Amino acid sequence: MHEAEPVLEPDLPICDPHHHLWDHPTSRYMIEELNADAGSGHRIESTVFVECNSFYRADGPRALAPVGETEMVNGVAAMSASGRYGEMRACVGIVGFADLSLGADVAPVLEAHIRAGGDRFRGVRHAGAWDADDAVRNAHTNPPKGLYGSAAFREGYARLADHGLSFEAWQFHPQLPEVTDLARAFPETVLVLDHVGGPLGIGPYEGRRAEVFESWKADLVELAKSPNVVVKLGGLGMAICGFGLHKRETPASSQELKPKSKAVITIGLHDTLQVDGTDTPLNGLIASLHKIKKDGELLNVVVNSDRGVEVQRLVDVMDVLKQGGFESIAIATRKP
Repeated sequence: MHEAEPVLEPDLPICDPHHHLWDHPTSRYMIEELNADAGSGHRIESTVFVECNSFYRADGPRALAPVGETEMVNGVAAMSASGRYGEMRACVGIVGFADLSLGADVAPVLEAHIRAGGDRFRGVRHAGAWDADDAVRNAHTNPPKGLYGSAAFREGYARLADHGLSFEAWQFHPQLPEVTDLARAFPETVLVLDHVGGPLGIGPYEGRRAEVFESWKADLVELAKSPNVVVKLGGLGMAICGFGLHKRETPASSQELKPKSKAVITIGLHDTLQVDGTDTPLNGLIASLHKIKKDGELLNVVVNSDRGVEVQRLVDVMDVLKQGGFESIAIATRKP
C-alpha cells in the first residue's frame, strides 16, 4: 500500500496549469475526482483545463463539435465558483480544441469557443504529435506529418492573435524544430510547450536516452531564444517517455524521483554566479561545487535565475557543469 508523504510548503499558492475532465464508460474524472486529488494538502487555489476530446457536440457542424467541451468545462467552472465544492476554483482557464487546419474558416469556431467559455477561454491546443514508427502512438487528433508547418494550419494559427488567444503545442521531441519555426513565424502569439517538449523513450528511441537527451536539450535551447514561448514542466511520467512508471504497482517516491541536490546556482544579469549565496567565477564553479559535495554522493545542481539570463550564458554554465561530472541539471526561472 502506498504511504502518503508529508506535503512540502503547504502554504505555497498553486495554480495547476494542466488537467483534463472526462466521463467515459470505464473511466471518470470530473469535479469530484479533481477536488479529491487537489485535497492532498497542497494549497491549490485554481486550475486550468486543457482539451482532451471530451463532451463534443453530437449534432451540428463537425468543426463546431469541440465547442461542446468548452460549454461543459465552463459549467464545471461555474459549479466550482459557487464555493459549494471547496475553496479551490477549478477551470479558471480553459484551453480548447479548434482545427486550425481549417485556415481562415476557423474564425467562427474560435468565436463560438469564446462565447461558450467567456473570460475563461484562453487558448487553443491542436496537437501535432506524430512519429513514423507504429510503436509510438500519435496524438488523439490524429495529426499528419508536419502539421505545424502546413500553409492551411498556419493560416488558422494566424487567427489566434486576432482574439488574444495562446497556443499550446504538443508534439514529440524530434518535432521541436517545427515548434521553434512556428513560434518565430508568429511572435505576437504566446506559445505554450506542453510536457517539456515530449522526449520519447519507447519504440525506436528505447535505449537511446543519452542521444535523445542531447538532441532534446539542443532543440529546447534553440526554442528558448523565442521570448513568446513558455514551457510546462510535467508529463515525464507518461508511458511514451520510457521510464516505466505506469507499470509500477505503487507510485515512485519523491526520493526516487527528485535530484539529491544540495547546491543552488543563481545566475544574475551580470557576470557573476552564486553557489549557496557566495559569488563564484565561472572558471571556479566546479571547484566550488566539489567543496560542498558530500563524500561519495553524486551532487545534482539546480540553476535558478530570478531575473532571466541570456540563453548562451545558461548554455555555458550547463556545459561547465557537465564537464565537471554534474549530469543532472534542473533549471528554474522566475520573472521579476
